[in-house]
Amino acid sequence: MPVVCVAFSEVVKLFFFQEALIRNLIDWVQIAPNPLQSYAAGLLASAMEIQDLAAVFKDSNATLVIVIRCQLVPLC
Repeated sequence: MPVVCVAFSEVVKLFFFQEALIRNLIDWVQIAPNPLQSYAAGLLASAMEIQDLAAVFKDSNATLVIVIRCQLVPLC
């Protein structure tokens, strides 16, 4: 399978104008079954590296930390 490299600026464009996508990712992290939940968490983590997005979704991020932590505890 070929490896696809994407410039960070392209990733920023993908997430920056897609508020509905970010909201869907947040919902999926909270309530979707795995593996969708895990994929959504990874994509959301990438999106939150963009400071402007992280600021907009600050409250949601705070609750997601608790949700993801509770998902990881059974794995330890």
